[in-house]
Amino acid sequence: MKLETNKIWDQQITVKSILGLNETIQEQSLKLVLLASVEGIYLRIPSNGGYIPYFDQQYKYDKKETDVKGGGTYHNFGLAFDVLPLKNTYDTLDPRLGDGKRTLTSGQWERVGQIGKSLGLEWGGEWVRDKSPHPKFDSAHFQFPREFASLEYLNKLRKDQNQKDLVVLPIDIKDRFIKSFKS
Repeated sequence: MKLETNKIWDQQITVKSILGLNETIQEQSLKLVLLASVEGIYLRIPSNGGYIPYFDQQYKYDKKETDVKGGGTYHNFGLAFDVLPLKNTYDTLDPRLGDGKRTLTSGQWERVGQIGKSLGLEWGGEWVRDKSPHPKFDSAHFQFPREFASLEYLNKLRKDQNQKDLVVLPIDIKDRFIKSFKS
């Protein structure tokens, strides 16, 4: 399937990033950005969509820069991406700032989350962090749903396919995923 990336306003960064994701979620990431822009919410998917190669993740873990080992995040498989809100088509906002001046309102994040979920994606904004003063864990994060492929399964696929990172999901998993939100 050919993605209609010509409809997206952010050709330099977002389109390149979408094409760097696992092909299983490219269409959903493109639609999320397009549907949000129709509502006046401009999103950018940063470089490679937040894709972090397995060995880079492990290196950061070994250096104690993160508590997530290689293979411990859907980003390592190109099956997760983050979005950055923009106040217009060129000024990036920092989604981590909660002052309301440089990020989306909670209502806007909720809307972005609803759009992503309607496309079959799992939204990090529904996760709960144990020791956080903020009830929303990672509103900028979207990923392939865990119910279709666990990290354990993806790591096994990576080894079985002798892949470094981007695994090829079996057709039955892709089909179930697509049917889950197109029905």
